[in-house]
Amino acid sequence: MMILLDIDGVMLPEPCEQEERLPDGFKAFAPDAINNLSWLIRKTDAEIVLTSNHRVSYPVYKWPAIFKARGIDVSKINFINDLPFHKMMDRATEIKAWVAAQPAGTNYVAIDDDHSLATLPSAIQQRCVMTDPLIGLDRDAAKKALGILLNNADISKQ
Repeated sequence: MMILLDIDGVMLPEPCEQEERLPDGFKAFAPDAINNLSWLIRKTDAEIVLTSNHRVSYPVYKWPAIFKARGIDVSKINFINDLPFHKMMDRATEIKAWVAAQPAGTNYVAIDDDHSLATLPSAIQQRCVMTDPLIGLDRDAAKKALGILLNNADISKQ
């Protein structure tokens, strides 16, 4: 299982006026987002695929420690692609290309606040959870993501 994860608007609700930075130099995540992503990972043992533009800020091998310093224990983190910032495409295009490159039946959910995801084919849109950028990853969004990862089970009332 894989979680395609954005950071701004998901782990860092807007506005990020305080922008507390931890010793690694990266911003602190919102406590609710930390709790909800940690819960989702515990329930699924999913890997993280960073879709955020922040992925170019640090090499991929540093991201597990960045997440761990924020209280999120994730076994594996990858990038959606290895494009440099100036060659990045819009989020929907990157996700569509990533999905096309995966084996059939790959189990994933994309958690993002980017409205370009509305342009994705419906089969991919059904695996997307849109967050409110002012709130970030709340419990309802985490439950929806879990339902998608668990074969679209309706767990919204749990």
